Amino acid sequence: MPLNIRCIPKSTLAIEVEGISPCQLKGLDLKAIGERLVWQGNQRLPLSELFDVSGSLEQDATIQWSGDLAAVEHIAAKMESGTSIVKGNAGRFAGAGMQGGRLVVQGNADDYLGVELRGGTIVVTGDTGNHAGGTYPGEKFGMNRGKIFIQGSAGDGVGQAMRRGTIAIGGTAGKLAGWNMLAGTIICFEACGPRAGAGMKRGTIVGCGNPAASPKLASPSHMLPTFVPGTNNVVPIFQYLKRWLGDVKTEGKPVFAEAILAKLDQPFRLYHGDTLQGGRGELFLASTTA
Repeated sequence: MPLNIRCIPKSTLAIEVEGISPCQLKGLDLKAIGERLVWQGNQRLPLSELFDVSGSLEQDATIQWSGDLAAVEHIAAKMESGTSIVKGNAGRFAGAGMQGGRLVVQGNADDYLGVELRGGTIVVTGDTGNHAGGTYPGEKFGMNRGKIFIQGSAGDGVGQAMRRGTIAIGGTAGKLAGWNMLAGTIICFEACGPRAGAGMKRGTIVGCGNPAASPKLASPSHMLPTFVPGTNNVVPIFQYLKRWLGDVKTEGKPVFAEAILAKLDQPFRLYHGDTLQGGRGELFLASTTA
């Protein structure tokens, strides 16, 4: 039986629950868990004043979050092991600084999902806001290891300054995907927004959007001028990515359907950039011809 945490009020103030994760609550009884302090606005309150807490972590290192969680921030932040499941939408900074374990959001996630991720796996069945896998404002580095799988679409700045790890997006990505990225992989199964890869030093960005549906992305004249075209081919290593992503599941079902994964079979035009940063990054965009 998992530990169940249900949000009682619909809060207009942010509720910050950093420190409420399976590894950090291990060995505590319900009374001790309920006494853990969380922030609501500028006040520190016991968890039990804002949430109904039931169940146990003794036999199942899983926390299930439910209720109106739109204002609940830092769910599973800095989690090292165990599983956190959000039944609905999650507030900002979900999975921030995670080092291990698994976070599943059965809905949408707000801005800064998996910001500065250090390990573990995040699965979102809906859409995400801006800066997924990116950095806190003013910081230098984004996610460094770990995996983020988004069934829907992502906002702007996904993978900003990422150093390692993988982000896969079933829908579209907003502008500046992979902005200032140092390494790692971003796969977008639909269109990447404007200025993808701006300032990237290394790493790989893949945009599988249909060129007929997204002509601006297929035209070199609409690319950043600091990216130069390379080869135009079917990419054999994408078959490895296809098989690997096909094994990603939540609740026993694949996160990405076969029809979505099949987009990796098409030819891609490779662009090298950002040449202002040495030109060692790779940007693959779907091509009409092999």
